Order: sequence, then structure tokens, then C-alpha cells
Amino acid sequence: MTDTAYVVLILMGFSVCVLVLRALYVRGER
Repeated sequence: MTDTAYVVLILMGFSVCVLVLRALYVRGER
């Protein structure tokens, strides 16, 4: 249970970082 929970948290954190970086990149382009 704890292993899967950690994996889910890591995946969610990674996806959030990707979304933030993508948003900043788009703002930088425009």
C-alpha cells in the first residue's frame, strides 16, 4: 500500500511540475 501511494504521489508531483514548466514556457514564447 505504501509503495503504491508513494508512486502515485511521485507521478502527481511530476505531472504538476510538467504542467507548470509548460505554462511558463508558453508564457515565455508569447
